Amino acid sequence: MVTLLNETDAPWSVREWPTRFRWREAPELDGVVVDLRQNVDGAGQPIRAFLDSVTRVLTARKPCNIVLDLRFNGGGNLNNTRDFVQSLPALASGKIFVLTSPYTFSAAISTAGYAKQAAPERVRLVGEGVGDRLIVFAEGRPVDLPNSGIGIGVTRERHPYATGCRPFTDCHAAVVQFPIAVPARPRGTVDDVIVPGRKGSCHRGDHRVVALRPAGRCDAEHCLAVCVNRARSNRAELC
Repeated sequence: MVTLLNETDAPWSVREWPTRFRWREAPELDGVVVDLRQNVDGAGQPIRAFLDSVTRVLTARKPCNIVLDLRFNGGGNLNNTRDFVQSLPALASGKIFVLTSPYTFSAAISTAGYAKQAAPERVRLVGEGVGDRLIVFAEGRPVDLPNSGIGIGVTRERHPYATGCRPFTDCHAAVVQFPIAVPARPRGTVDDVIVPGRKGSCHRGDHRVVALRPAGRCDAEHCLAVCVNRARSNRAELC
């Protein structure tokens, strides 16, 4: 990711690009933002150790809302994040917002699916549609074509995220053991946004959730922002 903005001027979502996993407190949302930029270990950053540390943070802070940012996550290993995202509804008293984009790909799509089905009424997908379909093939070894010698990738295992692997027999082993079945979303839609209200307990209606369809770009920096009632500047940054 390259940005022409100075580090201090750039949205938090695109700062510290070499750092693959981050989190921050978001008092404006009465929550915590967790940013996962890949689903495998980063340089000097074991992903499971990071997720364990974030779990301890969430357990201690007991946030109302959790924002999981997968917008720049191109994938990796779906097994690394499954348990973490499935635990999120138990670690927040309010909503879980999963941010997606066309750069959300492969195991990051799996991660979003595991999160959504963990608590369908409380987990909201926010942003543009992900970068692939809900039925894809992956896993396989490259082969060389016999005449040209050109190498191509051959994927042999199905990932059907809309049906939970029914009625197929060629699914990836991990999604057979831990199936994903979530409805497809139209591209370019935003399921929900959160708008800050009065400070206090989130159980007393202090944060409103409103629908925003279709999704529009909320600012000029591609930083996903929650924009409602612009005339009154009633907006909360998720970046």
